[in-house]
Amino acid sequence: GNATPAFEPCGGSSNVGAVCMAALYAVFTVCCLVGGRVADRLGTKRAIVLGMSLITVFCAANFVVALAPASTALQYALLLPASALVGVAAAVLWPAQGVFVTSNSAAYAAARGGGGADASAALGSFFGIFFGFHQSTQITGNLVAGVLLEYAGLSVAWLMLVYTGLAAVGTCVAATLLPDAA
Repeated sequence: GNATPAFEPCGGSSNVGAVCMAALYAVFTVCCLVGGRVADRLGTKRAIVLGMSLITVFCAANFVVALAPASTALQYALLLPASALVGVAAAVLWPAQGVFVTSNSAAYAAARGGGGADASAALGSFFGIFFGFHQSTQITGNLVAGVLLEYAGLSVAWLMLVYTGLAAVGTCVAATLLPDAA
């Protein structure tokens, strides 16, 4: 997703958001060369939990920065390394998620007694569902932000705290519920 709006309230007229997004995607691009191998070595579950943990760190950095929105130095000091960590996280998380979705679709097809075309159809369906949920976060994230900022009157710091809490809960759920073989 595009996190640039999360930087804007904190970055004001500085280029913190643009610089951090550039760093995130530069690190992601380079780390993609080895991210799949790292995910294979960690195992799917650990790779997913690691990626989600690093995203939680990024959310927490945004929360801290939102508490002191006038400090450009603090923004760079926290958000630049946190953005780089998200680049690392994404490079490990995306291949691990792909393995997780693929293995679950194959298990589903096998449980239904299908192979070949059934397995391909299951894979397509599972990835469609995964990406549907993934893209829906663009809508739900903006709705949550709009409701909390505009209607509930909460500050950006509160919004970032909510996002950090949701990321932490999601990470704990993944660590608890994903099978070790995942």
